[in-house]
Amino acid sequence: ATILVLRTEHLAEDWNAAERVVSGRENILGEDQAIFPHNNVNSNSDEKAKHLSDESRVLVCEKMCNEIQVYKKILSSAINLNEKQMKQSLEELKETCPVEAMAATCGDPLPDITEKLVKGRGYEKEKIPEPFTGEIS
Repeated sequence: ATILVLRTEHLAEDWNAAERVVSGRENILGEDQAIFPHNNVNSNSDEKAKHLSDESRVLVCEKMCNEIQVYKKILSSAINLNEKQMKQSLEELKETCPVEAMAATCGDPLPDITEKLVKGRGYEKEKIPEPFTGEIS
């Protein structure tokens, strides 16, 4: 599959790169990149509520290990990111979830979501690869 990635922390850069891949056009967002906001900040919430303790962050990272592994595979498969951009995102990930950023596997396997796709989304079971775990090849 062809994958284009738009990382929220580098949205303008990635949007332009994706547009370059799709249409060959440069700087589709304009010279000042002002078509959409660069700071997506909710100023209505309490600052204290936006932060996790170190202990909570470690637990969240551990529980999200499989999602982080899929994220890393998506980054490495993206046709609009170069090696430097991919490494930059991995470095940013290491700042938050260092163990999972360096891991190749997790303690828990990816869940088999075949039945969920059949029941919840109406997919035909025979058209879903068995088991459907979200693996990217």
